[in-house]
Amino acid sequence: MDFSKAFDNTPYGRLVQKLKPHKIRDMLKEKRADISELDIGNSIMEINKHLGPVGGPQIVSLQAPGCLQFSKIQHHLMHTIGFYHEHTRSDRDTYVEIKFENILPDMAKYFDKEDSNNLGTPYDFNSVMHFGKYYLAKSREPTIVPKRNRNIPIGFATGLSVTDVLKINKLYQCSVCGSLLTDKDRNFTSPNFPAVYPNNAHCKWLIRSPAAMKIVLEFDFFNIRPFIGCFRDHLTIYEGSDTDTRVIRQRSCGSVAPAAITSKNKMLLALYSDHRKQAKGFSARYRFIHCAEMKITSRRETSGNINHEGPDTHYDESNCIWLIQAHRNREWQEAVRCSLAVGSSGPSSVNGLSLATGKPTAGVYCQQDHKISPV
Repeated sequence: MDFSKAFDNTPYGRLVQKLKPHKIRDMLKEKRADISELDIGNSIMEINKHLGPVGGPQIVSLQAPGCLQFSKIQHHLMHTIGFYHEHTRSDRDTYVEIKFENILPDMAKYFDKEDSNNLGTPYDFNSVMHFGKYYLAKSREPTIVPKRNRNIPIGFATGLSVTDVLKINKLYQCSVCGSLLTDKDRNFTSPNFPAVYPNNAHCKWLIRSPAAMKIVLEFDFFNIRPFIGCFRDHLTIYEGSDTDTRVIRQRSCGSVAPAAITSKNKMLLALYSDHRKQAKGFSARYRFIHCAEMKITSRRETSGNINHEGPDTHYDESNCIWLIQAHRNREWQEAVRCSLAVGSSGPSSVNGLSLATGKPTAGVYCQQDHKISPV
């Protein structure tokens, strides 16, 4: 993989590096011998790409700054490895109507229907390969209209969709442990659960929420084979889309389940196992929420406060979650004080504060006719 040295140390170069193009190259070299190199360079004029293998190095030139958004880079890399635009696939007429009369002159070619191999996947309005409704329009009239529901959002993908990932893995016959998770609320498990997970596993689950939301992760069951320092089998949780991002939970094993809340909209779980005896793994669930925060104590910091003075935005008016992680061998003790939130709109209307600690004191606090009572 060759990168322009002058490009490497720019913000755009670091963005491209985060895409892990060497992993794409390795996959293509393994599955298609005629693709030997993927060269990503900096072009100040235009984007150059070819659809699929061309025999020899494949060059992708990215215009700065217009084409250096994460989703646009993924879009053009998908062209490079053989994928058409989603709205040009062979069955598109069932799902969208192309308004050729609204398209800019000489741009209709980008809307021509292709004789595509859809790999048994459904039409994907969320694909990173889908144009927006008004893309290349010559007026304020749309160029693409979804048939079943005109209000379906298209062209707003911030990254690969679940179906995009599925198509890549199908086309290149990749055996993948893990998945991309974008549904609002979902349960998922380690491989083979509730049976034991496999030897020599390297599994990754990427959870991606809408940009304005955070991710809350909890485990219903957790059993990773214990070892000193969790240096053999372990689960690590990152705040981001790869293992170079900030670690939220470092090497968890045994039967004490971790939990996590992100401050951003991406979370990565990485499970590693060696060749020795394994355990059952985990069953986990996640949800997306606007108002959430994680507090972690240490050996020295054994107390703290959580103050919530009311919603900053209308998003916060529903549920707020605080995850408090006590230091190992420390017990949780709570003292709840309810106060009156004074503002131009009067007292805050709430349903109360619930504590889930596994102790008899867990329950609902501060609830009195659905109003916070003054102390």
